[in-house]
Amino acid sequence: MTTLRDVAALAGVSAMTVSNVVNGREDKVSESTAERVRAAIDELGYVPNAQARALAGASSRLIALVYPVPGDGPALGGGHASVFVGACERACQEVDHTLMLCSTRGADGPVRPEELRDRLRAWNVAGVIVLGGVPPSLRPRLAELEVPLVLIDDYGGETTDDAEGAGGAGGADEPARGQAPGPDRGAEGAELSADLRAEDGGGLRVNIDDLGGGRQAGERIAGLGHRAVAVVGPLGVGSPVVAARLRGLREAMGAVARPAGQGPGAPGGLIELIDVPDGFEEGVRAGQELGDRAVAARAAGAESGHEPPVTAVFATSDVLALGVVAGLRRAGLEVPREVSVVGFDGFEVSTYCDPPLTTVCQPIGDKAARAVGLLVDQGAGRSARVVLPVSWREGGTLAPAPQPQPSPEPGRRAARSPQSDGRQARR
Repeated sequence: MTTLRDVAALAGVSAMTVSNVVNGREDKVSESTAERVRAAIDELGYVPNAQARALAGASSRLIALVYPVPGDGPALGGGHASVFVGACERACQEVDHTLMLCSTRGADGPVRPEELRDRLRAWNVAGVIVLGGVPPSLRPRLAELEVPLVLIDDYGGETTDDAEGAGGAGGADEPARGQAPGPDRGAEGAELSADLRAEDGGGLRVNIDDLGGGRQAGERIAGLGHRAVAVVGPLGVGSPVVAARLRGLREAMGAVARPAGQGPGAPGGLIELIDVPDGFEEGVRAGQELGDRAVAARAAGAESGHEPPVTAVFATSDVLALGVVAGLRRAGLEVPREVSVVGFDGFEVSTYCDPPLTTVCQPIGDKAARAVGLLVDQGAGRSARVVLPVSWREGGTLAPAPQPQPSPEPGRRAARSPQSDGRQARR
């Protein structure tokens, strides 16, 4: 294996001179000497030892991505996290950096913040990206590295006691807690605020427009006549991302949104909250439960005191939405003729189902690229916030709300529809 001393011998210089060139300290050598060293490196195929360079104090060109592992679940088991890691890897390669993965959970349980900080310091990382969901106690320790730090999907430390409370707090024009008011529009349609309020903790942040995404979903769901809507997602974990999406949905539905439990006689509609972990099987169970209740309510009729059955579901992720579609079908309901489903993420896999999922798309590739770009371009201690816009992808799982069937006359049995007969046969 070629060593630094081999390069020095071929170039006719000292090993220290080669080290200066390799580690970017070319101001210490003449241009002609630097050219001889670079030519020797090319001829011998010498590759500097990245770890040695890091320990020597040179820029390691390593970007650490710190990501959470929920409970005993698999690392990067969620759809968003795994897609984001791949996008970060590509973004790092484009700027000649290397991505280093760091989980918040070790073999024996959660990693102590001090231990993770010391590990990253030993590698002399050039910057750190912190994925949403990382414990807040870790952030002060990472800040002690004195390298640029970018927080992904972070709302300034905002947490919520419950998603409904956070989703409904404040009026439509009131910024959510922890958000900088009135950011300016960036060149690529993103919002950018150069200086965050001091109580937000400063730092570099890259978010998507979660609130706007929820509004888009709410406007389209309400516009198609849906009045009884279920929201399925991890609503009880205090996630400001989920709370922002729920709040946007409620604001957009406006007069038709009411808390669940007011009964069928309440004016307008209702939103039912179903708190489940983010996963396909959890979505299946939620969808089947909704479907079974809808079938029972329709069989009992509107005069039985049942709340009107849900006609649309907004899932806070595509993975959950795909599960909900499967669960509704297991209950014998047709999507979207009887129940519509809208997701949030825009994963490619959601286009493979039949029909393709209607969803709010977030630009995960752009989010990763902006995070890496901020690390490379900004110094430690700087504050900036980027909010990337979301988009709507029309699939085939959102349709106009089904019209309620008239109640049968007293003493007369309602005629069975072919669809209900088929449902009973399948069950």
